[in-house]
Amino acid sequence: MSSDDQATDGHGRRRFLQQILIAGGTMAIVGAGVLRPATAWARRKAATTDATNTAVPSLELTPGTRIGRWNIVEVRQLTDGGIPVVMAGDDGVQFQVELTRRDPDETEKPVAVTEKVALYLSNGGGGNTATVEEHGLGVMALGAYLREHEDKGMLKLPPLMTLRERIEIYRQLEARKEGGAVRPG
Repeated sequence: MSSDDQATDGHGRRRFLQQILIAGGTMAIVGAGVLRPATAWARRKAATTDATNTAVPSLELTPGTRIGRWNIVEVRQLTDGGIPVVMAGDDGVQFQVELTRRDPDETEKPVAVTEKVALYLSNGGGGNTATVEEHGLGVMALGAYLREHEDKGMLKLPPLMTLRERIEIYRQLEARKEGGAVRPG
């Protein structure tokens, strides 16, 4: 391997590790009990051979896709273990849906689910803001669309984290920022 190849390969590894650290929120996390959610996510990512950072490679979920009376505006890259999907109704008002890995024991109930995916409306309310009905119906329509493709074996997603894993990592990071001890959630 030439020195140029080694530099490029090292840069690629470094970028990959940075993405994992950012996505999993592990830069500030230390300790075996703390690393479990991020480590599980990294293990799932490494085990998925066809996953890339593109959102949904084998599914026609691209800007302009029409699902009922809603349009897909944007499908963003994997971010913090979830996939943000921006949708809009016929009125043009945009809203964001977070696709996460489904957790049957999740205390925060998603707006819609498939066998593998939980769909949450990301309205900045932390679960305390009323859902705009039209947006909630759009999330349910997207869930039905994904479920139909999942049943046909067409839903291929990069490794996702559950909402609970994401919340636990954020909680641990906040505790570290404040200098406090991190207790298991």
